[in-house]
Amino acid sequence: MPKDKNINIPNRQVTNTQIIAPHQGKGLNKSKANGINATNEKNNWISNSMKISGAFSDMICHFVKVGENYDLKVLVPEYKEIDFGFKSQLMPKFKRISKGNTPIKIDVLNILELVEIILDHSFPKRRQITSIVAGLCSVYQKSLGRNNGVININYLGLPKFVNIGSKEENKEWKEIFDQQKQIIQSLKENRGATEGLKYYRDFISSSNLKAFYKFIFWYASYVSSELSKQNGYAILFTTDFINKILSNMDITGSLNEIITNKGFQSVAYAIRGGTVALQYTPKENRCYEVHYGFAQKLSIKSKSKENLAEFIASYIASYNAETARDYEKKSVKGAISKPTGDHSDGNKTEMKSANKATRKPVKVEELTEFFKLLDKYPSSLIGAMLAAYGFARHEKKKDEE
Repeated sequence: MPKDKNINIPNRQVTNTQIIAPHQGKGLNKSKANGINATNEKNNWISNSMKISGAFSDMICHFVKVGENYDLKVLVPEYKEIDFGFKSQLMPKFKRISKGNTPIKIDVLNILELVEIILDHSFPKRRQITSIVAGLCSVYQKSLGRNNGVININYLGLPKFVNIGSKEENKEWKEIFDQQKQIIQSLKENRGATEGLKYYRDFISSSNLKAFYKFIFWYASYVSSELSKQNGYAILFTTDFINKILSNMDITGSLNEIITNKGFQSVAYAIRGGTVALQYTPKENRCYEVHYGFAQKLSIKSKSKENLAEFIASYIASYNAETARDYEKKSVKGAISKPTGDHSDGNKTEMKSANKATRKPVKVEELTEFFKLLDKYPSSLIGAMLAAYGFARHEKKKDEE
């Protein structure tokens, strides 16, 4: 073909209705909302064809169960800098994994699934995940019998705090999102978990720390309530997970100062020791009383510094007194069981075990350090951090006592 010869593509226009249903050529359209006209809006055939072909390859449709009926959720990814080869692998995987669910859980789980698939791919340099895929555009269609009606158009962003890096870092993020999926899947939207799921969706789709704090307060109450039931069960976040999330979302470094403070760690340990740690212990093996309703009280008291300081001081005083009484009981039992004859090494070991307390008290200097934090930072922030770490599962390291 000669170099000076151009390819002429005819600028033909077709109506939008004809693209979807070729046998239909007319519709109702008006440039201004002052009447109707029996013609349909026209567009270039190339752009329309690309929209339709893209819909077949990248659009995802899910049924959403609402009562006895099924609504429809349509999701379309918003790409940023992504090569065609990776995109061709990404969407088939996402379609295989992505599943329908209840209205809010379907949003959350789709975000988490898409993030995990992207984390499986290796990139030449470290980058923010939203620079690859920004999020999911969604349309919710309500079942109206024979037809569906659009009732909501929404956008679900991917978490901005996730960075794609080395294989080790990506693996760590995957483990975190696996844990989150387990927790979200365990929540029942039709059994009072709607409020908490809304908080979590706001957090994961908008990277909003305030929404995360609200979810933490709600989830702490939920865990305590579930564990108080007969054969109740709930999955706890791990402290490693919370550390990872907050360290990546913390811009100013203030959160790191809070969670590394010895006083804060001791108070969080005491909350854990008087609530969820006991609830996970069989009743016949408990040495202390469970402080039921602590999460709800913490949420209320966190609205002011004075109330939070008074509440924590009262709880720590009760916690330390219970710990001291338990230690005294074990000491008395150890003294009574002391043999009158020669002491063998086995007897000494038994006495040390009998005298050992099952949890440590909070020291005065540790409580002082905590109150210094409360003077420096908002009470709502300190309360949320206590709820997060106090109702989380602490995984001990090999070098930790």
